[in-house]
Amino acid sequence: MTSEALTIPVQHGLRVAILAYGPLATDPGDELAALIGERIHPYRTPFAVEYARLSPHRGQGPVLTVVPEEEGDPVNGYLLLMKDGVSVETATRALWRRETHQVGSEKLPLGTERRDIHLTTDLPEADAALYWSAQSNYPRPDAAGLARRAIDSARGPAGAARQDGISYLAKVIAAGIRTRLTDAYVAAVLEQTGAADLEAAWQWCRSQPRSEPPPATEPSALV
Repeated sequence: MTSEALTIPVQHGLRVAILAYGPLATDPGDELAALIGERIHPYRTPFAVEYARLSPHRGQGPVLTVVPEEEGDPVNGYLLLMKDGVSVETATRALWRRETHQVGSEKLPLGTERRDIHLTTDLPEADAALYWSAQSNYPRPDAAGLARRAIDSARGPAGAARQDGISYLAKVIAAGIRTRLTDAYVAAVLEQTGAADLEAAWQWCRSQPRSEPPPATEPSALV
């Protein structure tokens, strides 16, 4: 798959899409939802995906990101085809605001703020397809470690807002998106909380005192 920086010239008549492999697929936010003309699901991602990032927006709970082929597998995501006339730049701005939790603002992604938005021209359904890929900071995760991070995030302020790792995991599964670690990750969360399902696990976390927040990365993690 060819991935490139957002440097293609402005062209009219381009069929623009966003390739989604997380909660964005079913919860794009009002701004982005207004731009979507069609959804294709399942749509196999042309890259491997795994829970290899700890997100500061989710109390350092695990989230999906693109990983090397040996560390994950393609998943059944969603191809969100934009309405006719939506430009790459318009879609880029909406995607950036959605992923940086700034929907409803008029903020624009400038310079390095665009580094997590990638573009491919290799999909037959679209002339230009955008996707979000923040850098992994939790490489080669294991199920037990993911569960501990998700549980800790659910105990803190992110959990109160349902922006924690357990809530994220539940949304991803509800969207029909599964990775090679999903089943083991869910099993570890249930084992560590003694819960019967993810909703009960989240409720258990909310009843527990917050532990000290872990560092954003493991000792061997990327910066």
